[in-house]
Amino acid sequence: MIIFSAGLCTALAWFSIAVLIERWNTHGQLGPGDAGPVVTAVIGLTGVVGYVIAIIVGAYAKLVTAKGRAGADVMTAQAEVIRAQAEVIRAQNGLSPGVPTVSSGGGSGGVEASASSEPATP
Repeated sequence: MIIFSAGLCTALAWFSIAVLIERWNTHGQLGPGDAGPVVTAVIGLTGVVGYVIAIIVGAYAKLVTAKGRAGADVMTAQAEVIRAQAEVIRAQNGLSPGVPTVSSGGGSGGVEASASSEPATP
């Protein structure tokens, strides 16, 4: 639908401008009877510009969304690395594997591990 509308606006503008050029070449000026083609040309060109702007803004919105998703994926991967590092430290200290909980505050980097005091069993 968008392509059809943009094509229609382009065709209207093109034909109106062609009529205006023909009348200018024939009479050497535009008269009051040429108001219709002028208005049609202006509206057609405005429509085309509007569609071009809409396409650019839509593409930019998709770019921003993709960048946001990529950033979120990086943050998730970093959190997973931190969790894995905590599991390594737990294993080195002989603790059983725990389920890490994300803390909203705290001075330990935001990740709080809950572990039992029992040594790990092989």
